[in-house]
Amino acid sequence: MFKIISDSSCDFTEQMVTKHDITIVPFYVTFDGTNYLKEGVEITKDEYFYRLTTEKNTFPKTSQPNPQDYITACTPHLEQGFDLLVLTISSRLSQSNNSANVAAKQLQETYPKQKIAVVDSLSVTCGQALILYEMVRMRDMGLEVEAVADFTKKLHEQGKLYFTLDTLEYLQRGGRIGKASALLGGLLNLKPVMNIANGEVTPVAKVRGKSKAKGDIIDRVEAEVAGKTEDLSFMMVHIESKEEAEQWEKEIKQRLGITLEFPPLRAGTTIGTHTGPGGIGLAYVKKYKG
Repeated sequence: MFKIISDSSCDFTEQMVTKHDITIVPFYVTFDGTNYLKEGVEITKDEYFYRLTTEKNTFPKTSQPNPQDYITACTPHLEQGFDLLVLTISSRLSQSNNSANVAAKQLQETYPKQKIAVVDSLSVTCGQALILYEMVRMRDMGLEVEAVADFTKKLHEQGKLYFTLDTLEYLQRGGRIGKASALLGGLLNLKPVMNIANGEVTPVAKVRGKSKAKGDIIDRVEAEVAGKTEDLSFMMVHIESKEEAEQWEKEIKQRLGITLEFPPLRAGTTIGTHTGPGGIGLAYVKKYKG
C-alpha cells in the first residue's frame, strides 16, 4: 500500500480528499505580491473569488508549492513506512512538478527503503483530477506504486481537456492576450475554445456565444470518443458557474451517453486567476482495466 499526494491544482473537494485518503499540497496566491496565502488553508475559494471580482485594481498571482511544502506533506507518511506517489499540475504550466522532484530526491536519501514516484499530469484541474482518480482506483485494487506511476505517466496521451471562458478580461489582465484582442472579443461576443495538449494551453476555435462554444466542445469530444466511451472516465469543471455546469452536464450525458465520475468540480486559484468566473470545461481520460 502507498500514499497519494497531489498539489491543489487537482481541485478535489475536501470530501473527495478525505474519502480517497489523499494528501493535498496547496498552491499559494497573493494579491499584493508580498503576502502569500495557501489555497484552501489560509484563503477559501469563496474569499478568493470575491477578491478576484471586486478588487479590480489588483491582479492576483499564484505561486507553486516549494520543495519544503512537499517534504512537510510527505515525511509523516514515509516515517510510517509508506511508499509515495506524487501527482502535479503540468510542468509546462507551473514549477510545482520541479518542487516535487527536488523534494523527492532529498527524501529518498533520508528514506532509502521507501519508493517515491513523481508523476507529471501534463494537465490541470479536472484533467489532473481524472488522473488522480485513476491512481486511487489502482491503489485500491492493490497495485504497487511503480505500476500505477508507469500507467498514469502516459494518461495525458489518452485524454483531453477542453474549456471555454465567459470573458477575456482575465486573460488580458494577466498579460495572456492584448487589450485590443480582449476588447474586440467582447464586442463580437467571441468565446475561445481551448485544449490542454501536451501539457500546454492551445486555442482550437473562436465562436460567437457561450452556447456555441459549449456545443463545439461536445462535438469535438463526441467525435474523439465514439465507440470507446466505456473505456474512458469523464469529468467537468466550472469556475463559479455551478448552475450552468449542472445544465451542461445534462446535455453532455444525453449527447454522449456517459456518466461523469463526480459532479462538476469547482475550480480554484490555479485556473481561476487566469480565466475569471464563468469558465467551464470537460475532460476525459482512459480508465485502467487491468
